[in-house]
Amino acid sequence: MYKKRAHNLAPILIAYMVLLVACNNIPLHQLLSSPPTETIVNSCIPPITPFAFSVKPVVPTGQEKRVAILPPEPWQVEAQLPALANGALQTSRILSVRTKNGYSEVWIRRQWTLIGEYNNQATEELWIYQADTKKWVSMPEQIGNTDIRIGELFLAKDGSLWSHNYISKSGEPLFSIYNERTNRFDLAVGSKGIPDGKVVLDQNDVFWIIPHQDSIYSYDPSTNIIKQGITLPGLAVYGTALGPDGTIYILKGSSYLQTSNDEELLHFYPQTDKVDEIGVPFQPPLIFLNLLVDHSGRLWLDDRGWMEPGGAWYEVVRSPIFITNNLESGSGYQWETPSILLESSDGRLWFQSNNGLAWLDPQKGEWCWFTTYKSNIVEDQQHNLWMIADNKLYEYSLNQ
Repeated sequence: MYKKRAHNLAPILIAYMVLLVACNNIPLHQLLSSPPTETIVNSCIPPITPFAFSVKPVVPTGQEKRVAILPPEPWQVEAQLPALANGALQTSRILSVRTKNGYSEVWIRRQWTLIGEYNNQATEELWIYQADTKKWVSMPEQIGNTDIRIGELFLAKDGSLWSHNYISKSGEPLFSIYNERTNRFDLAVGSKGIPDGKVVLDQNDVFWIIPHQDSIYSYDPSTNIIKQGITLPGLAVYGTALGPDGTIYILKGSSYLQTSNDEELLHFYPQTDKVDEIGVPFQPPLIFLNLLVDHSGRLWLDDRGWMEPGGAWYEVVRSPIFITNNLESGSGYQWETPSILLESSDGRLWFQSNNGLAWLDPQKGEWCWFTTYKSNIVEDQQHNLWMIADNKLYEYSLNQ
């Protein structure tokens, strides 16, 4: 933990470092001596290098550490996450945010470990933050007396909360539903026998399951009907995205990706059980792993570009905010392909990379790298964005 030095110089040094970064484009990796977490208010972080970078940079000595920059206003701290033991290393992910009795309810999975203790075995916890009471409630991940655990969460249109379960063996129910009365998940026994895979929930609250090297399956919870459809080519399934017309884009590829030539982009039509392969014309053939369809039906491939509903492709001029120098591993500069996370209701696209989080306004063509913390971002039904940074839950109201 950072300690104040004599003569109370810490606030002056912190302000000076932030001013250097925000105003003078001084690369973050040049700010040394393990500075504390700070915030750049109402501003965007400049690129580590705005013009050029060395092909063979000097290997860091291990004494350098980049400034950790918190999300700026209008992001606000909503709550501190539940306390952990001193020295614990943790990662947290927001699983879902729903509105309950007019207030937001945030579901978070946290994984943590103490190095050198318990054989470094990770502990997983499921926490629910209730915005009306400002309290955290712990939820067991294990469902009943089974070995099945709560997995990815999906919010149906009627407000019900569904889990894509972690199953220990084939034949177990792949889904469960949250029981408001008992505050526990109940297994959806009608979902037995579906092989595990990527899951998409469509506009009719029907689940579509795309396993590796298998057929596409659908499960309708209202009727408990399971259907098996077309078998897809390729090995691993890397990404899926639901279109506004109910069709599904699927990214498949080999088990070891080197370039995008090792990937296949497919377009699945549930009504006819047909699949088309889509050629991606981007050069150079950099790997992309995440798909997103925006409100206008454009298919985005991370930050590489998009395909219009009519089939026309547009390639994005890449932003230098994704040039990173991973000092911790001692590797050189890398120009990353960031992961696209979501489109918020104001039309911005949000991305994650090793540098942290950034957004893109596609109408203006403007990028903003706003924090060095990495988190997923979820928008609730009241148009509030939620993320996690510095072991705190942050909120950003788009209605302001």
